[in-house]
Order: sequence, then structure tokens, then C-alpha cells
Amino acid sequence: MKTSHVVTVTPTLRKKVRLLRPLLTLCGVIVLFLVALALIPRLTSDTTPFSIHNAGKNGARALARVLEQQGVRVVQVSSPRELVVRASAPNTTAVVIRPWQMQPDVAQAVSELPRVVYIGLESGVPSDLTGLSTDSTYTQDPTHLYAQCSLPAAVRTNRLVRENYGLKISDSEWTGCFPITSEDSLSPLYAYAERTRDQQYRALIVPSSLVLNKSVADEGNATLALNVLGATPTLVWYLADTDASMMSETDLSPQWMIPVLILMGVSLLTWGISRGQRLGRLVPENLPSYVPSIETVIGRGR
Repeated sequence: MKTSHVVTVTPTLRKKVRLLRPLLTLCGVIVLFLVALALIPRLTSDTTPFSIHNAGKNGARALARVLEQQGVRVVQVSSPRELVVRASAPNTTAVVIRPWQMQPDVAQAVSELPRVVYIGLESGVPSDLTGLSTDSTYTQDPTHLYAQCSLPAAVRTNRLVRENYGLKISDSEWTGCFPITSEDSLSPLYAYAERTRDQQYRALIVPSSLVLNKSVADEGNATLALNVLGATPTLVWYLADTDASMMSETDLSPQWMIPVLILMGVSLLTWGISRGQRLGRLVPENLPSYVPSIETVIGRGR
């Protein structure tokens, strides 16, 4: 004799399924959203010169990617206030590209940071860096520059391509490397200089082309850049702007803020749609007595 089993769906079970349906729908939307974020490439590329997101010839994306592979977190900021806030943290190096474009109040705020690397000094040196000045020479012999100093970052660098601009050093606290000698100058100019004073580290790389994608692989450019910029776990990258000041507005919101807000909005909308119930079309009905319209709507909804 065969026994048949009949599964009875109780009202309690139906209620649980009805309550779990919106939750399952919401979880599905979240999973789809996260998959979309992972598959869709981030549109972080730009065409700004020296930007770490610029993959073109005038960008610095190649150097930033190599630093990240070495364990350095590279963050590009858009305002001087954000630069000062982030670079004030321990084990952080601030990188200022073309510092001669900084406003005086920005230069003063940056001068108080513990570790700063200035890149691109062809047009001048920040006023707080005493004992230095920028000069030029147009003699092209020899065609390469050699360290001729004891600084570790410079010693590891084989050689650099000769540049026309260099630093004239008049303060013994500065150590100059890669001297640029010429017949029309009594003292050599230097393509790189360092100073450590009062627990403040300063490094100056004169040629701005040293970090660009198109020339970072030339001679010892990459070696010098990686040794100077990769000394700390965090690197804050700032493109100096003549229009920016310490009074400029700063956006410190994290990059994941917008995606999370979009996800919350979609999730809330999905939850509302799943929980909502249609009332259906209004049905005219002849009633024996007068009934307020609101009661009719409530009754129909029930």
C-alpha cells in the first residue's frame, strides 16, 4: 500500500515567504550593483599634464602604477588644504609638481609639512627654500649627468639626461647631485638636491620631464623617482595651481561615497516597489446610503 505525502502550505508559511521576498529582491539588486561596479572600468583617466590618472605622454600614470606595485599608496589631491591635511599624517610624503605656481599662503603651509618633494623647478624655487635659486645653461656637452654625491637615491641612479636648468646652491645645508657644468658658469648647477633639517626632509628634482610617461624610462629617471618618492607608505600628489589658495573649498569625501549613495537609493526604491501593492481601478457602485469617499478608498484598499 503506497502512502502519498501531501505538503500543506499554511498561512504562516505564506506570510514568511511574502516577508522574505522583498529581502531576497534587495539582496539580488545589491549583488548585481557590485558586479556592475567590478566589470565596468573606472573612468579615472584624464588629460591633465602630470596627473597620475593621465596615461598619455604628458601624464604620470606609469610612475604611479609602479609605486603602487611596490606597496606605496599614491593619492592625488585637488586643493592645497587637502594636501596639507593628508600630508600631515605620519609616514607620508607630499609631492608638489611645479611649485613655482603656488600662492604665498600655500607655500607657507607646505613649508611646515615634514616631508616634501618638489618636482619641476625650471621657473623658480619656493621662497621658503633659502640658499637655492634656479639658473640655466645651454651648453650641451656632456650629454649625460652623473651623481657625484653620496645621497643614496642619487647613487643608485646610473645617470640622467643633461638638462638646461639647474639649482644654484649657496647654503651648505643642501647637498647637490648631478652637477651641470658649463664654460659660462663659475659654479656648477645641480639637477637634484636634498636637505634634512629639524626633522624636515626636502628633495628637489629640477626637470619636470623626469616623471612623465614619455620620459620616465629614459636613463636613470625611473630609478631616481622611485627611490625619492617611494620612501614612505603614502604619497600625496599635488599639481600646483596659481588660482588655488588655502581659502579654497576642499572636498574630503571618499571616492566610494557616490557609488554607495547610488546603491542606497536603488535599494530603497526596490524595497518600496516590492512592498507596495496596487489598489486597482476604482469601481463605481450604487450604495443604499451616502458613504464618504475616503472610506471607500480605505475599504477598496483592504
